Amino acid sequence: MLKTFKTILSVAVAFTLVSSSAYSDAIGKWAKGEFSLSTLSEKERMKELKWFQDAAKPFKGMSIKVLSETIPTHVYESEVLTKAFEEITGIKVFIRNKKNNAGQVSFEYKDLDQLNRLIMVIKANY
Repeated sequence: MLKTFKTILSVAVAFTLVSSSAYSDAIGKWAKGEFSLSTLSEKERMKELKWFQDAAKPFKGMSIKVLSETIPTHVYESEVLTKAFEEITGIKVFIRNKKNNAGQVSFEYKDLDQLNRLIMVIKANY
């Protein structure tokens, strides 16, 4: 029994170390790669990404569903930023539905709201 407990504990510790290492590696990957064209220094970028990682710990393993119109900004978000966010935080982002214009997105929001399936709407003006 004690031997089994030690084995389970060893596996759990090893998994935690590997998992933590993967998320730390992601910070370096993104800070030195895609996010290198920034006004922040590499050290500042690493610190900021670490903040996101720490703030997201209670939500690790959860997922977010996004509904957005298809514009270049949102395409970049869905193809690049969602990958970075998941690798750094452990939170999966699903781009659930893409519409061609803001009017169609508004109708979709209204439908979701009427079904009590809408959690939050964030509107950004560019």
